[in-house]
Amino acid sequence: MSDEEQPVSERVRRLAAFKWETFVAHAESRGGLNPCEGCGANDWTASVQPNGRPDVLSSPMYMSESVYLIMPVTCGKCGNVRMFNVGMMLNKDDEVRDE
Repeated sequence: MSDEEQPVSERVRRLAAFKWETFVAHAESRGGLNPCEGCGANDWTASVQPNGRPDVLSSPMYMSESVYLIMPVTCGKCGNVRMFNVGMMLNKDDEVRDE
C-alpha cells in the first residue's frame, strides 16, 4: 500500500481541521489569555491564513513518528511569544486522547 493509500487517523483529521476560531474558543472557555509576562499588555496576535488556519510549527519528520503542531501567539506590544500545543488543546476540548 502506498503512502497515498494509507488511511488517515482521526487525530490527523482533527489537527488538519484546526482553525483560529478553535483556538479563540479554547482560550475564551478558560478565561482568555493572561496579560503578557514581558510587558503586561493583553494584545495577542497570530499569523492566520485567509482560510482561517493559523500558521503552526511542527517537529521535523525524521525526529519522531508522532506529529506535534505548535501554534505561536505573539504579544503585539513587545513581541513576547507563547507556544500552544494544538493536539493538547483539541484533546481537552473534545475529550479525546491521542494515542
